[in-house]
Amino acid sequence: MLLRNRKHYLAQLKRLALGNPSGDRFASQTHKQPGHWQLLTDFVHRWVPFQQLHLEPSRFNKTYFNKTHFKRRRKGENQAAVNRLGLWSGLVVAVVSVGFSGLGAWDVLEQQSYNLLHQARREFDNAPVWDERVVVIAIDQNSIEQLGRFPWPRYIHAELLDRLQKAQPSAIAFDVLFPDITEEDGQLAEAIVANANNIVLAVGSDAASGYLNVASSIAEPAQGFFLKGDIGNQPDSDGISRRIPPHNERFPSFSEATLQVYAQNMGATAPAQLDFLSRQILANEPEMTLAHRTNRLSNSPSPLNTPSSSPLNTASKSQPQARKPHSPSVYQPKASDGSAQAQAQTQPQTQARSEHDSMASTQAWLAQLMPRDEPLWVNWPGEVKASHQPLMDGDLPIYSYADVINNQIDPSIFHNKIVLVGATYAGADPLRTPFHQASPVNGVHLHAAIINNLLAQSFLRRLPVWQGIVLTVLLATVGSHLLRHQGAYRRLAMVICFPVAWGAIAYGAFVMGWWIPVAAPMGTVFLSALAIQLHEQQEQQQLMELFSMNVSAGTADLIWRHKGAILHRGELAAQTLTATVLFMDIRGFTSIAETLPSQQLLPWLNQYFETMTDCIMNHGGMVDKYIGDSIMAVFGAPLPRLQPDEIKADAIAAVSAAIEMHSRLQSLNQQLRTQNLPPIEFGIGIHTGPLIGGTVGNRHRLNYSLFGDTVNVAARLEAMTKSLPPKAPFKLLISADTYEYTHECSELNLPFELFKSTQLRGRESHTDVYALALAKLTPAVSPVAAPAAMVTTSSLTSSLLTSSLTS
Repeated sequence: MLLRNRKHYLAQLKRLALGNPSGDRFASQTHKQPGHWQLLTDFVHRWVPFQQLHLEPSRFNKTYFNKTHFKRRRKGENQAAVNRLGLWSGLVVAVVSVGFSGLGAWDVLEQQSYNLLHQARREFDNAPVWDERVVVIAIDQNSIEQLGRFPWPRYIHAELLDRLQKAQPSAIAFDVLFPDITEEDGQLAEAIVANANNIVLAVGSDAASGYLNVASSIAEPAQGFFLKGDIGNQPDSDGISRRIPPHNERFPSFSEATLQVYAQNMGATAPAQLDFLSRQILANEPEMTLAHRTNRLSNSPSPLNTPSSSPLNTASKSQPQARKPHSPSVYQPKASDGSAQAQAQTQPQTQARSEHDSMASTQAWLAQLMPRDEPLWVNWPGEVKASHQPLMDGDLPIYSYADVINNQIDPSIFHNKIVLVGATYAGADPLRTPFHQASPVNGVHLHAAIINNLLAQSFLRRLPVWQGIVLTVLLATVGSHLLRHQGAYRRLAMVICFPVAWGAIAYGAFVMGWWIPVAAPMGTVFLSALAIQLHEQQEQQQLMELFSMNVSAGTADLIWRHKGAILHRGELAAQTLTATVLFMDIRGFTSIAETLPSQQLLPWLNQYFETMTDCIMNHGGMVDKYIGDSIMAVFGAPLPRLQPDEIKADAIAAVSAAIEMHSRLQSLNQQLRTQNLPPIEFGIGIHTGPLIGGTVGNRHRLNYSLFGDTVNVAARLEAMTKSLPPKAPFKLLISADTYEYTHECSELNLPFELFKSTQLRGRESHTDVYALALAKLTPAVSPVAAPAAMVTTSSLTSSLLTSSLTS
């Protein structure tokens, strides 16, 4: 017998707890297990709402006592499954992103980040300034107009060296190639010898003529008095030179050779102004005395200086003085004529050994500054200006070649400076910088930027490859894990906000000298979001394939939004829920099917199914299956209902759907009569109780279905409608459980009465069955605001009375 109130329920629960559900010898056993009884009573009073206590004792333990544990266990399993899915999807995205990096897919975006970071640093006034020790003598348009078309006769360059010799610069580097033999080469060679120890000449390559070396008419007379530097660079696809390639074994880079000369000269001629480079070089020569260092690089015309000679003698600066030649470089092959050996023999063996050891030490230390196995990333200090533009503090000093030749520039400004000579006129060795500036930029400016980076040790540093891979894996896994747990809008917001946050991090690192990956992390997070979105679309498609034809669009959307409650490890999970089952069947279908041709039977049946299915979906129900001419619908699945109000709403929705079915059936029968088709009569049984839902089938075909005693009871009630009086216009039977939820519903306002109490097949206890009380139906029933898509009770009352009178 079903429970009606709290007192009766507690009595039944007590019998259940004492193992005596039948009630026999109840009084004699109450004292045997007071602990169990007290435990269950406390549980009921504290945790089980009164409205939920409407199940039979045989079902209470399974449905309610285990509900909390089942819910927590399933939630934990689903959470673990989601975490595993996020981890695996993150790893897959990481592999894809690393593969893209290996293929260079991120390179174009990384190049743009290089430009944007430079521009942002300039806008926020965080850019480093140009080193004041680096100056440029520009072969500009003004020089072309005054000295003629370039290339000029080489005596002009010799004249420039004569002008600069008075200023005693630390290094003079010509970013000008001298590959051809000319008549003026002797004058240039003499000027190089006169400025020994501070000259760097350019070598390079040309697509047409191959490798371009210094002409022998210059190199042989000045052998050992200058260094060669390779001016080659490798601009990226957008024309911007961002890196200096690894060195070849034949010559050092142009910048390295220039710094080599500068470091040696500054270490000897201005010990009070030693910079970082010179201090490191001197620190690497502990075996040499100060006298040897001074002898090696002083301005004395004598090849053998005494230790007492002063490198900063002001009298000696007034006259041009010869310098000793460089020792053979490890980059320079020895001359075939043995001239280098002859020059070395003019000096004592100890000093020659010191010279060579010092040069090797300098080159070894510079090799540490400029690694030969990886490129150096140029950190552009800022924009460059043309020679005619006014200079501001921090700008790169640029002077016109013609102005220097014509003594319009004070030579003293070149004292102890690194002087770069190069072409800057329009069309000469054009170059692009990350600033997109209007003023022309040329190769000499690139060398100035590289030397500036070397002097300040401000080359951009990049993460090693393995650290970049680790960063990608971390972002992919963590990003997938976080994004997986977010809704669509929050996920979109995170995907939009991440580039902003990562851009700020990249900018901060850039200011500190690190160019961290930008495109790869952003692309990785985007790929993670895309992978999750695609996976969710697959899940949505899987769910919709199961439900879209059986539920309304709104219910399908609700199912998707709460997919976590019905998915388990990526699949539809088995679940225990409380729902209302509606079972309906056509009366006399067998005889109709025998007499009606198949061409008419199927359209007739499909019209009926379509009309009834619309009624079910209008009230939030789900068509579980079609069984011949029968329909099984469920209200409260697949999303579990955990609150009594939700279970009550499902029961009301099921009865409301049955009411609409009856009303729609009248209209359908009128259409069928006009088509000379037989009218339809049906019976409906409704029961509320526990169900088991889940996916049934195999990999070829899957269906979501529900099972349990509740389905059997609803089917038995539908069959019992055949025993209703023939005059009953609405053959509807509901169980006592459904009646408890619906009989006080003001929206329905239908008079149900006890039809019979019977023992249904397969059940031990009796079941109370309720039917509409036809005698209590009156047209005076006032209509009440009905839920969405619900047929009002006034229209139903009129329909039922009409049907009753006609019958």
